[in-house]
Order: sequence, then structure tokens, then C-alpha cells
Amino acid sequence: QTCTTSTAQRWRITDAAVDEVTYTVYREANPTADQLDAYARIDAAVGAAVDRYNARTDISKHLRVSYDPAVRTANAGLSGTMNFGADRRFMVEGVALHEMGHTLGIGTSGGYYAKCVDGVWTGTTAVALLQSWDGAGARLNCSNPHIWPYGLNYPNEYNEVNFDRNVDLTEAMIRDGM
Repeated sequence: QTCTTSTAQRWRITDAAVDEVTYTVYREANPTADQLDAYARIDAAVGAAVDRYNARTDISKHLRVSYDPAVRTANAGLSGTMNFGADRRFMVEGVALHEMGHTLGIGTSGGYYAKCVDGVWTGTTAVALLQSWDGAGARLNCSNPHIWPYGLNYPNEYNEVNFDRNVDLTEAMIRDGM
């Protein structure tokens, strides 16, 4: 029971320091079977990626997610838009995490390009984190508009360790001023 003797209880986080990533998958009012399948896959992929960000970071962002068969793979922008094309191979958590990086500034923000100098990330927070995993000589490569390692640019990079490191590295890049 609660202090009001009610058996029903609701909790709400009211601490302004607790931020989170949220998302909306935009859906047609009368979806086709193809759209229903795509929405389910996209929702699962983005939901898993958002859960991972919320478990590991204090980043705040709202993502507006769409299914657009005209998109070849997937794409995203700094405004928080994410679009998935018809190819189901791209409706997975690894792609969602990669695209979320773009919504947070990887390859899409002035801060990213200010810290990406001659193809190498110069922010000390992200570099120190990377070197704690990969050794003192490790460098975070950056280009227009991707990072590596841990950029989740290809399916052979998709595993739990790389997913976590992608999220942690993105947060470190934000702390560096991305």
C-alpha cells in the first residue's frame, strides 16, 4: 500500500538531471502488410538501441523515425530524424545505433568537424576511452560522416561489446564538444 492506503501506485522521475532518449515511429493510418512488418522491425531495432542509450548515458534526444521504401539503406540527421528503407537487413539494432550517432552529431554537426582533424578525432575524452580499450596507440578515425573503430559501419561489427562501445564513445565525443 501507499501512504494514502491505495494499492495502486505510480512513479514518475522528477529529477531534471535524469535525461533520456525517446522516439516515435511514424505510421500510416491504414498500413499495408509490408508497412506493418517494417514498423514492427524498426520499432524493435530502435527500441533496443534507445534502451541501450538510456541504460548507459544521460543523453537527451527525441527521435522521429520513419519507414521510407525509397531510402536505399537508412539515414539520419542532427534534427533527430531517422529513416529506414525497405531492405530488412538494415532494420536491426546495429544500424539504429549507427544512425543514432548521426542524430547526436557524428558527421552532422559543426562540433564533429571541429574535432575531426586530418581524419583523426582530437577530443581527449573519446581518445582516452578508446585507448583504455584498445591500447595507448589507438586512434579514433573520422571522416565525412563516419567514425571507426566502433562506428558500426558494417554488419561484421555488430556484437554486444561493439554496441556498448559505440554508445560510450558517442557520449565521450559529445563531452569533447561534438
